[in-house]
Amino acid sequence: MVVALDAKSGKPVWKRPVGTHNGHDNDPIYAMKGEYSKLKTPAEVFPGQLGGVIAPLATDGKTLFVPIVNHSMTVVSPSELGESSAATGELVALDVASGKLKWKKKLPGPAYGAPTVVNDLVFATSFEGSVYALDTNSGGEVWQTSLPTGINTGVMIDGEFLIAPAGLPVAEGQVAEIIAYKLGG
Repeated sequence: MVVALDAKSGKPVWKRPVGTHNGHDNDPIYAMKGEYSKLKTPAEVFPGQLGGVIAPLATDGKTLFVPIVNHSMTVVSPSELGESSAATGELVALDVASGKLKWKKKLPGPAYGAPTVVNDLVFATSFEGSVYALDTNSGGEVWQTSLPTGINTGVMIDGEFLIAPAGLPVAEGQVAEIIAYKLGG
């Protein structure tokens, strides 16, 4: 859930579910508290313990960019939890004032890294090692590259360079590297 609060009063302005939900929004809380009698078992719960929004958000002042991890948890029995689905990801763009969905981009892997906004582009990463540059207004893909390893963080911009820490070897023979790309050329 993404919730906007009034800065002065602290009262909720809007609340928006993001990512995959399957009607079990309270189930992870029950499971973590050990309140298994409130659950039907077995059950697959979205989002799971490693699902939802787990990285910082970004904004350009009018749009909020939310990295999502779609991963479920299985409640097998009152004493057994498991991870169920393969994890995927999304980057969701919400209107800051209203919380309305502007667009979303499906990603092949979890979005563990915070997005980075520069001018009219938002950069997002996906666990398997992809970096995406998306148009902030439409979500259209402007650029995409594959890193030599996986990535579980966002990228940074320094002057005219995008710096991607490809630091998560996920296959045999991969070596962690820091990759720099020149912006605009």
